[in-house]
Amino acid sequence: HHSPDGQIFATHCDVGGVVAHSLLGFKLNTPFSVNASEFYPPLSNATYAVTTRGRPCVDGAAAATCVRFTTADAMPVVVVPASDQSNVTGGSDFAPSLTTLSPLCSNGVALLGDLTKMVPLSPRRFLNVFCAGGGVNATIMGSAGERVPLTYLTVAGVVRVVDFVVPVSGIGTVFGP
Repeated sequence: HHSPDGQIFATHCDVGGVVAHSLLGFKLNTPFSVNASEFYPPLSNATYAVTTRGRPCVDGAAAATCVRFTTADAMPVVVVPASDQSNVTGGSDFAPSLTTLSPLCSNGVALLGDLTKMVPLSPRRFLNVFCAGGGVNATIMGSAGERVPLTYLTVAGVVRVVDFVVPVSGIGTVFGP
């Protein structure tokens, strides 16, 4: 019987055809393996960069310091970590853990999004994301002057974290990394 010792909620965000999946674990007493058949919509044939909240990505660091890589063919695709039972964020005892799968572009670059948020590639923030040339284009919405920390992986496997400043119009485009 394949069920978690705790709870896992799964969701996805589709921004311009770039589909990122998020798994939010609550009170998981043991790590839980998630297979391809458990994702909706189904995973593409892309390679995915897997980030786990609490494992920060630092600008200039090797991707391996904060990201694991997986595909739909991997068994399991990803393992959601056991909950840190001491984490009582916001006065809750749910001990949340967040694991996000972001697809790599065919050029090997990935936009991981704003890793400070529970939904790093939220369609409320990212109006469009598409792979182009040697990078990724993203159209971003926010308040004029707002700084949005964007995390990318380069084709060389290096983390890039850049602050995008939202223009006066409230919408701007960034090309990274």
